[in-house]
Amino acid sequence: MDAKKISVLLSEPDFDRLEAYCTETGHKKSPLIARLIRDHLNAEGFQSVPTSEPSQGKRDNGDRRAKGRARKTG
Repeated sequence: MDAKKISVLLSEPDFDRLEAYCTETGHKKSPLIARLIRDHLNAEGFQSVPTSEPSQGKRDNGDRRAKGRARKTG
């Protein structure tokens, strides 16, 4: 697997919190952030996307974000 690089911008309070957590627990920021992203995508049921079709990602358990957003009538 080839690794890709991304940049992440955090607010100063969030960065300070991440920095303190990593210092206290011995985690390195980059592997921790990568793990958190993987865990989040797995929890959302998001399936791997083929590189030839980047916009075809699918959820195997429905789109949770859409739940509870139906318009109320009456």
